[in-house]
Amino acid sequence: DEMAQYAIIDKEEREGLIQRQSARHPSYATIPSFYKKADPSTPYGKWKQEGKKELLHKKSEKMWDCKIIRDLWSLLLDHCYVDLGDEKQNGTMDYAVYDKVRTQLIKDRNAKQQTETETYPIGAEPFLTSCSFFRLPKDEAGRLPILTFFNYILKKVTLYQTRVELGVNNASGDGYLTESELENYFYDLIPTLPALTPKLPEHFYPFYVCGAVRKFFFFLDPQRKGKISIDTLMQSSVLAELMELQNASEDEECFGNWFAATTAAKIYSHYVSLDTDRNGMLSQEEMYAYNDSSFTRLFVQRVFEVSQTYGGEMDYKKYIEFVLAVENPASKPAFDFFWKILDVRSEGFLTPFIIKMFYREVQLKLQENNIDPVKLEDVVVEVFDMINPDKKLTVYRKDLERVKNRDTIISMLVDYKDLERVK
Repeated sequence: DEMAQYAIIDKEEREGLIQRQSARHPSYATIPSFYKKADPSTPYGKWKQEGKKELLHKKSEKMWDCKIIRDLWSLLLDHCYVDLGDEKQNGTMDYAVYDKVRTQLIKDRNAKQQTETETYPIGAEPFLTSCSFFRLPKDEAGRLPILTFFNYILKKVTLYQTRVELGVNNASGDGYLTESELENYFYDLIPTLPALTPKLPEHFYPFYVCGAVRKFFFFLDPQRKGKISIDTLMQSSVLAELMELQNASEDEECFGNWFAATTAAKIYSHYVSLDTDRNGMLSQEEMYAYNDSSFTRLFVQRVFEVSQTYGGEMDYKKYIEFVLAVENPASKPAFDFFWKILDVRSEGFLTPFIIKMFYREVQLKLQENNIDPVKLEDVVVEVFDMINPDKKLTVYRKDLERVKNRDTIISMLVDYKDLERVK
């Protein structure tokens, strides 16, 4: 019958699996494996994916909207302790007040939602728990400023919402986001951000998303696997920077924030200004004009040699990675980027000859700008003194990586303006 056929197929699959695993290691013949990655094309794999989607759907129903946030703030203002002559927003609360606010909020909101059968009734989880109150610092009387608590809850709600939305975009359900999945997340996010929507025209969305996604992958995917763990993403400083923009109002400019509309527009306009032949790509000669031609020709040449190019020209995506490396020279991903450039022979170490080769180009730039250059021999001695390598006259990657001011050393060899500043 049908069950007997399933049993035969299952037995054949298990025997075949044991044979394949035994070829890898003899222990597999007697000790079975306890985990087998579900194939998305099989019924079990599809069932697993649907189960994860349903779980995320239930979590999304628990997310708080703006109305609940406003109701919480109103209740905090109504029940808090206020010192004489002080404003309500500077009020405090103890656990008794907190419990009263929590109970009243849940009761009021669920009473309004009795007729809305599709709306998940709110409860203490995951935001209004006892831990939410006790983990925050309090005064000697055991009271907590309501503004501190409200900001904490607001951040927690935003994080929860972000985690759920990232999970929804994870089509395979493996806990990792590919580049296209993170792009989809940003396309959904842009219309919801007051600090972006009025300032970002729709035709600019692809360029904005490209820049935003590249920052995540530049810093969080060092091995260039093409995917980022959602857990790693949630704990990153890159996401924290994005959340600053999420909490900003329409009137705030968010200067210095990579994800701000003004930053994206500035980077793109600079790219367009460099593209003198208007073909949408940058040649070495066009790239040489970056930062008022402060970088040497050898450095720009090496950038194109170690980067993926198309017909010898650089696209906007690679240009973004270049900008990230140049603007964050002390970061680990930037060091990886610059090391590939300096290691011209791909031998894993630098010699005095390589140091001289790069500095000679800096000397030429200094002379072109009527600046007296430092003697070549003096720079080589200074570089090796600053690095203090384990092996004499040989700088391995680990030698340069452990130096605190390694970004200064690198800039001395590729950027004449930085060398002049260091002098």
